[in-house]
Amino acid sequence: MLRFFLTLSFLLAFCVRILAQDRTEIAADPEKLRYAHQMEKEAMFKKDSLLLAKSWCLLGKEYEDIGDFGRAQSHFLKALEVLEKRPPSYDLVKNFVFLSETEQRQNHMEESLAYALAARRVAHQLNSPEGLAIAYRMLGHVREFIWDGKGYGPDYDSVLFCYSQSEKLSRQIGDTLKTAEANAFLGALYLRNSPMKALPYLEESLLLFTIKHDYEWQVRVLTHLSSVYQMLNRMKLSWAKLKQAEKLYKDRKLNEHGMIAMIESRFVKYYEKTKQVDLELAHYKNLVALEMKRSIADREGAISRLRIEYEIEKKEAIMKAQNHEIALREENLRNQERFTLAMTSLFVVAAIASIIFFSLYRKNQRISLYNEDLLREQNHRVKNNLQIVSSLLNMQSKRLLDTEARKAMLEARLRIESMATLHRRLYDGSRFAKVNLDDFLREVIQGVLKSFGYGHIQPIFQIEDIFLPADKAVPIGLIVNELSTNACKYAFVFTATPELIVTCHNVKNNIRLTVSDNGPGISGAGQADDTRFQEKKKSSFGMALIRSQVIQLDGTSHLSPARSGAQPGLTFVIEFKA
Repeated sequence: MLRFFLTLSFLLAFCVRILAQDRTEIAADPEKLRYAHQMEKEAMFKKDSLLLAKSWCLLGKEYEDIGDFGRAQSHFLKALEVLEKRPPSYDLVKNFVFLSETEQRQNHMEESLAYALAARRVAHQLNSPEGLAIAYRMLGHVREFIWDGKGYGPDYDSVLFCYSQSEKLSRQIGDTLKTAEANAFLGALYLRNSPMKALPYLEESLLLFTIKHDYEWQVRVLTHLSSVYQMLNRMKLSWAKLKQAEKLYKDRKLNEHGMIAMIESRFVKYYEKTKQVDLELAHYKNLVALEMKRSIADREGAISRLRIEYEIEKKEAIMKAQNHEIALREENLRNQERFTLAMTSLFVVAAIASIIFFSLYRKNQRISLYNEDLLREQNHRVKNNLQIVSSLLNMQSKRLLDTEARKAMLEARLRIESMATLHRRLYDGSRFAKVNLDDFLREVIQGVLKSFGYGHIQPIFQIEDIFLPADKAVPIGLIVNELSTNACKYAFVFTATPELIVTCHNVKNNIRLTVSDNGPGISGAGQADDTRFQEKKKSSFGMALIRSQVIQLDGTSHLSPARSGAQPGLTFVIEFKA
């Protein structure tokens, strides 16, 4: 109950601040701005595009620090336009990380995640441990912010993997501070569920920050260690770490609101657990005072001037007349009563609104989960029905004596199995109503190869991390099924080393999919080549199906030789909007 009223006190203080204060701009550091602009002029004079991009990144970081995210993002995007025209570099990785951080601070989590993934992709291309270290740390931070839950699961494992990779790579490049920060992130993550796992990471992090004399991080890690020992019910150690953090904060005169608030919060938890109610209340009051201090910090100068003017007016009022002084006091009393009434009303309205909004949120959450379960059940049932049809076709094909009829049955069964694979991916996948294109195409192609006796072939896949809805994934699955079936029938039988290459890339929201083999192609000589050429040229059911699916995707496609040489091969290319 005490926490509830104090939380509402914070809300009340914040509302008062919003109603009372004018908009106040935080000024940027003039020295940093001057240096960045000087670098920008120098880059334009020298026509050095890399230096120009670096100057825009510096300007973007400065505007981000003061909360001007619009201007910060504008400079980062200008730098990105320059860097993307150059070969991949560590500067491009950093630029993606900066954009991800800016989007996150604006609560644009989808865009933030996309930029973090782009940073990781470029770092992988460069094979840069330093770039991967910062990319994984940013990616873990974004995913933790999106998840922000308790317990284990796919999201928790993803965040843990990213932080672990960042810590491993930081050790590999010998960067002590990055290693310490990665350990601190890991310790804070484990603190949610596994305090014993968090302990070694936080202790090592504290040691490294101590070696590097990073006092701010030492205070943060010490407060986390205090939390660990509280969760382990080792209250003496918890108290020792908390007092050590408080002493370091005071001795180094850090004067940072977030840190002292964290320390006070840990004291409240400690006294709550040790049942020292008076001390717990005292530190709660400190937290309230800190919040109030933060909310009016940008108004202190004006308040000081008003206080001086008030004292002067008060003295003048005393000198003028006793009656005037009494009238002013009565007026102040009435103002205080009106203010108290207004704040009480605001408090009641805020409490009622909080209850209503929470109730609506819970209701919407239940509806969303119910709809998601219904969709997953639908995909599951469709998958089962398609699997039954596939099994029936398989049984029927075994009873057929005509070779061409059995081949037709096999091809029909493979088409149905590709759709069943899609619905299984939709049912089992972690994304709502979307399927991972890489995993889906791999399973479809492996099924075709196995059915035609080419299960030993290892196709080459170069597919980006792309998720497609079912209405686009079904046509893609059917097209790839037909192309891989065609390769097994008309390409692999004429080469001793069959090869199948599948690539898929997303360039500016335009997806380009290619399927290539190393068969005879359509420009060589021989009966086999002529047979395949005639198969492509005539309007077979398979090619008609492919064309209809391309039309359904509203895309374009063409068929051409893939390579030069004795075995040129054949390539099918399709492009469509994501």
